[in-house]
Amino acid sequence: MKKRSVFLGIAGGSGAGKGWVTQKLQQYLQPYRCVVVQLDDYYLPLPHLSVDERANRNYDHPDAIDFALLTSQITSLIHGKHIQQPQYDFSVHDRSSETRELFPGDVTVLEGILALHDSNLCKLMDLSIYTATSEKVRFQRRLKRDTKERGRTEESVHEQYNQFVLPMHRKYVEPCKKRADIIISGERDNLHDIVRLANHVRKLLKRQNGKKV
Repeated sequence: MKKRSVFLGIAGGSGAGKGWVTQKLQQYLQPYRCVVVQLDDYYLPLPHLSVDERANRNYDHPDAIDFALLTSQITSLIHGKHIQQPQYDFSVHDRSSETRELFPGDVTVLEGILALHDSNLCKLMDLSIYTATSEKVRFQRRLKRDTKERGRTEESVHEQYNQFVLPMHRKYVEPCKKRADIIISGERDNLHDIVRLANHVRKLLKRQNGKKV
């Protein structure tokens, strides 16, 4: 019988460094195979709305996430079953008609601002992580990403940040910190904490496989 995958949740604000933590953790856990699930791919589909209407939705609110599908698919992955994962198309602000076949691994990582919001998902987690970063740093990183990678104007980034991102961070994302087993600073390239985190996950993997730790 296939062993249960170790399930990690990595949360934190937009621009907090979650992606960097996830990427480095994957590197330090080799040769174990990590499967990364991005929370953004589980935005609820909105085909009944126009592109402009979808563009102005609040995607930082928990109600924007299809937690039912996400929980179902995470459960499948951690129990050794492959899934057809939805794909989100940021160019039209809607779920794509295409899916991606995703196979289980030794470690399943859920990464996203609200990764620790849903209590049912948290109950499945073997380890929950929160990436804590100052508001100033988070905004500067988001501004750089959205203007360079997504072709947005500085004005539109400021407007969205103040209207949706910051209020939702304070109301829904920041409170997730209390659910975290481990809090990592995302202010800088914190490799020391990554190594400690990877060692902790390795112990969980050995315990999962019935080996002495």
